[in-house]
Amino acid sequence: MATGRKPVDKHVVFNCTICLQQIVKPRSLPCSHTFCEECLQHFISREAIGKEESSFEFKCPICRRVSGCPEQGVPVEEWAKHFPANLLLNSLTTSFEEQSQDKLCAMCVRDNKQIKADYWCNDCRESICDSCKGIHKINVILQKHKISALNMKDEDDNLQFPDMDEPCRFHPGKFVEVFCVDHDNLCCSICFATRHRHCERVEALDEMIKRIPKSNVDRNIEVLSNIAQITSKIIENKERTIRETNARKETILTNVSNEIENLKTKLDECQQHDHLRHL
Repeated sequence: MATGRKPVDKHVVFNCTICLQQIVKPRSLPCSHTFCEECLQHFISREAIGKEESSFEFKCPICRRVSGCPEQGVPVEEWAKHFPANLLLNSLTTSFEEQSQDKLCAMCVRDNKQIKADYWCNDCRESICDSCKGIHKINVILQKHKISALNMKDEDDNLQFPDMDEPCRFHPGKFVEVFCVDHDNLCCSICFATRHRHCERVEALDEMIKRIPKSNVDRNIEVLSNIAQITSKIIENKERTIRETNARKETILTNVSNEIENLKTKLDECQQHDHLRHL
């Protein structure tokens, strides 16, 4: 007998692995690990203390891959904001935040009007109403902006993600469009033309998404939530082990120090006894 699908959690939170809070202004290192811009800058600044800035490099807090200055001439105090923004994660985070409450149309607010927003413009990075969506359609500059509905559907409907572009890590200004199955790589148009034109299995992302059963979204979020809970428990256990080890450290050091002193005392006694024996 068919059973109802479990509702999707509409309050998914993407946490920064440095501050362990909801990620803000996500910035990605070359290894693709992502952190809050402010957290990343604090981490870089701490690592740079006492080091020559011209040759300074730092290791990713997660995978330890070495990264250097993101752009030539940028002072180390501003490195974080020059690493690429994770547009995918930023879009998801912003989408969940914006869709959780009624918002006013930003364009109308600037025109001193109070109109409820129904859509989110991913390029303008602001909410808009139905009328302003129409303006986007007829304005040459705004026509190519990606617009998605702000409100989530009812819990029984499938989760609707906003349109978003993920930048290519190899070609600035280009976005991933296809997936090379042969090499298990996301590719932009230049990647496809230069590196994967002879590959046999290359598919457009839009076509791949259409073939994914929509019910899988619910399951994937549930699985990721379970993984997050398990990971959190593992971290707690590791932290508890570290605390217990640190607590025992002083006792161990004290015992070792006492043993060393005892050995020194016995050695002195043996030397003194040997000296008296030869008198």
